[in-house]
Amino acid sequence: MPIGRHLCALATPVSLALALTCAACSNASVGGSDGEGTGVRADAAGIPDAGGDGSGPDAAAPDGAGGGGPLTLSQSNSLDIIGGVSVACFEAINSYYRVFDLNMIGVVGDLEVSKVTFGVEECVSGGVGLPATVVLSTLDGDLSLANLTLLASADTVIPDVALPPEGELGGALREVPIAATVPAGSVLVVEMTHRAFAADQSLLIGSNRAGKPTTFLRAPACDENEPTPAEEIEDEDGTPVRMDWVVVVEGDEVL
Repeated sequence: MPIGRHLCALATPVSLALALTCAACSNASVGGSDGEGTGVRADAAGIPDAGGDGSGPDAAAPDGAGGGGPLTLSQSNSLDIIGGVSVACFEAINSYYRVFDLNMIGVVGDLEVSKVTFGVEECVSGGVGLPATVVLSTLDGDLSLANLTLLASADTVIPDVALPPEGELGGALREVPIAATVPAGSVLVVEMTHRAFAADQSLLIGSNRAGKPTTFLRAPACDENEPTPAEEIEDEDGTPVRMDWVVVVEGDEVL
């Protein structure tokens, strides 16, 4: 089964799905009420890159790191969500991952996580919402299921979100309250996962093409049995995937 971008746009019966949030939590449209964003430029394929130089936020400490108190972690150079960027394995389980090395970004104390915010490109549920789960883990070694230690998880239900046209701004941001203590010096892994849906349902995370660090995808039904860098995956047309999942982690550094 191949990885795809959207069921309605494909000749094959498989496509994409996934994104997470909390139906009861606050949400905001991306790009403003008029559908226009700022700092957006197109790549060679005509898909906006949403700014950023690709250097990767893990290369520098977030504001406030090392001093204790409120802290925000993100590898997203832009929170813009661009249509036609995210991929998934349709009618199957999908899991997406971001990895934060706290030592590398200057977080020296324990991190008390309180909330995860992420992008949703599309949710088609028929009005009932689609369930998904946010998972926080620590990582010891290379990114694989065997090397993850669970810290906390939060089940969510995602309300419908209209799919933006390819290359255009749209989607929504979602907030998921989740409580976890990440020990000092840990490598934090943020995961969003969901179970298989019906053929007429679709769930897509919100992404752009702002650069590094890496988004990882696991989809056993599409032969991706371990978290795999998105750029090492090809879509149903044989094109290498390029997607930077929009994720923000909020909490407090405790010294």
